[in-house]
Amino acid sequence: MLLISETSDVRIEEIRKPPNGLKCSAHRQKGHGVGRYARLLERILSGRSDANIRFSDLVQFLLYLGFDERVRGDHHILTRTGVEEILNLQPRGAMAKPYQVKQVRSVILKYKLGADENE
Repeated sequence: MLLISETSDVRIEEIRKPPNGLKCSAHRQKGHGVGRYARLLERILSGRSDANIRFSDLVQFLLYLGFDERVRGDHHILTRTGVEEILNLQPRGAMAKPYQVKQVRSVILKYKLGADENE
């Protein structure tokens, strides 16, 4: 939570503005939830909660990393330039399937995604 006093000269637009150097992703350009994505990356890389990752959070995180998404039925097909793997994700209820979280983790580690803000 951010509290701004009436005398503060900080505007909301300045708070939401992304740091210089961010590329591509609409989510990065909008400045949405960078801390949320850092926490999600930590959960994915830890491997302790593969069954407890929300599907929508996983897809939004991949979009944040610069993946493009196509949807056919409940199949979300995610691709990214420079990444040879194609991620085909389907939800199990509201959650991501654990083996698909493992696939995402292996792609993140292989291509060192999320390690640098300027990807």
